[in-house]
Order: sequence, then C-alpha cells, then structure tokens
Amino acid sequence: MPDQVITIVGLSTAEARSRLTEVGPNAVVTQHRVRLMRRIGNQLRDPMILLLLAAVILTLGIGGAPRARVIRDGRQQEIAAADVVPGDALVLPPRPTRDLGESPSSGRPRAITQVRPWNPCIHSPAWAARPGRPSCRTEE
Repeated sequence: MPDQVITIVGLSTAEARSRLTEVGPNAVVTQHRVRLMRRIGNQLRDPMILLLLAAVILTLGIGGAPRARVIRDGRQQEIAAADVVPGDALVLPPRPTRDLGESPSSGRPRAITQVRPWNPCIHSPAWAARPGRPSCRTEE
C-alpha cells in the first residue's frame, strides 16, 4: 500500500458559527451560586442532619466527659473517670435482677449496688503498662 498523505481541512468559520448557534457553546452549565444562609437552610431540612445536631446538643448539655462513682474517705463520690486510680472502690450502677423462683415475665426488678476495687491489670492494661507502674505479672 503506498504512503498516503491525509490533509485535514476542518470546518469553515461560517459552518462553526452555524453549529455554535444551533447547539450552544461547549461549556459546562453551572447553576447560580447559592448563598450561604440558603445552603444552611437547605441542609437543616434533612432529618439526618437534625438528628446529628440533636445528638451534639445532648452531648454538650449532658457533659461529654465520662464520670465514675467511687468510695473515698468512707463515702460515695462522683469523679472524672480519668481520675480513677488503683485501689479506688468503684460503685457500679444498679441493675435489675429477679429471684430464682420468679418467672421473667412476673419478676420484679430490684436494685443491687456492687462495689469492686479497681485493678489496673484487669480494668486498664494500658495504664499498668506505662513505664514506672507496678508489674501485673504474678511471681511464681
């Protein structure tokens, strides 16, 4: 097959103008910019956003820091969970129980408060593993 030379002429200027008028410009159509307040208003119509906002408000209102009840100086105290130290007696929240003779449907819940000493080897291995902390290994 002999070598062929292909010459591309392209459209004439008149034909390009005609097609531009017929089909419009080769550009992405953008919508007008939405103002910030309208955008926020549109977001607040979404139920999921409202649920998340309610969760944030509740968390801030309740206080996001975890708390713990301990017995110190012979009385119960509520402290920040980060302030619990080895040897603190933790007061666990009441939990419903039932007598063995009662059926689950007729059992009446009663509250039992349990007090357990805090053991860093069981409750917080990361705390016990810090340098300078006592070892959790038992000597055999």
